[in-house]
Amino acid sequence: MEKLTLIAKKIAEKILDEENKRRKFANFLREINSEEKLLTKVTPEKLEDIRIVGVDGGIVKKSLHGFESILARAAGVCFCYKEGKVDKVEYFPSRFPTPMPFIFDILSELEFFHSNSIIRQAIEIETAIKCIKKLKPDLLLLHGSIIPHYSDKPKKD
Repeated sequence: MEKLTLIAKKIAEKILDEENKRRKFANFLREINSEEKLLTKVTPEKLEDIRIVGVDGGIVKKSLHGFESILARAAGVCFCYKEGKVDKVEYFPSRFPTPMPFIFDILSELEFFHSNSIIRQAIEIETAIKCIKKLKPDLLLLHGSIIPHYSDKPKKD
């Protein structure tokens, strides 16, 4: 029990130390802000008659005996603002879309990683395009990149 108490005490000390570092850094920024103008106060904007769509996706992957499987889905949500408040919320294709299955023959771990990333990205972009056509937003927010990361580039073979 003493060992557990000692570990908990060390964790608490570490958390306290990190919090003190953050506080010192925040004070430093406040001090130099008057000279450098690093911080700017942001005032909220009243949203009037605007449609904002956000798109996000997700995957579940599993290596099984003899093949690799992926379930992927993406959804868009449209927040319709009137008089500064959310007036209506719409979902595309639905609030809980059915995942799409993808099955592959055995891949290397790296190929499986790249496949996951590319599939997720493709489904999110496809959903975003459909959301633009159907929901006609004024602003579209995507969670994720619209172009593949250089590290996701598969081998030429």
